[in-house]
Amino acid sequence: FNQILAFYVVISQFAVGGTHHSMLKHTAETANNKNLLGIVILNGLLVSIILGALFYFLTYVLSAPLGRLYKSENFHKGILYIAPGIFFYSINKVQLAALNGLSMLKHYSLGQILRSFLILFSLSILIYLQVSAPALAACFTITEMILFFILLFFYILPILKDSNIKISIPWGKAHLFFGLKSFISGVIMELNMRADVLILGLFVDATMLGIYSFVAMIVEGIYNLLIVIRTTINPSLVIL
Repeated sequence: FNQILAFYVVISQFAVGGTHHSMLKHTAETANNKNLLGIVILNGLLVSIILGALFYFLTYVLSAPLGRLYKSENFHKGILYIAPGIFFYSINKVQLAALNGLSMLKHYSLGQILRSFLILFSLSILIYLQVSAPALAACFTITEMILFFILLFFYILPILKDSNIKISIPWGKAHLFFGLKSFISGVIMELNMRADVLILGLFVDATMLGIYSFVAMIVEGIYNLLIVIRTTINPSLVIL
């Protein structure tokens, strides 16, 4: 399970492609310009949909080779269960970045809390239903699907409704190119936290890897406290 989680977190950063950084920057800069804000958000979402779909397909294709690499059929099946979640995660990351850029920090925080709650809730339901071990990874896909509709209908669509919206190739390119310049930071950060699990999975059994991963998760939780501070001040830094 921890191997699948590590893979999911890392590949998700590629799927987002840094588009959330572009969304954060440009929504903060256009927050008071309704004629432009809707265009910025819509085209950022379109880019995330394209990237998410691309990496959903790549994840599906790579699931079997990765299963053979790790000598685990469960790993192969688990990746298939998380593949749709990667698509929705890409979009949700950008939706949340829009809320962050607009300084809607209470709503942004609620979205993050909902993600954690939904993962625990869906995982509990799957355990209660006694699904197979690989199927437990579906908790991530279920979570991102539910979160997608909550963010879209309760926050993003009302913003777009009050704004001018149209498909803009220049803005799509702006989001894509800005994201590609910045996404490597997110990839490196997650690799720094997950690469050890992915590498150890090649050499040790699942029990030893699980023990190591549990300790690593505690350290990660402490590290994430710093992320809270960064998220809070990001909108202010963008407009300096």
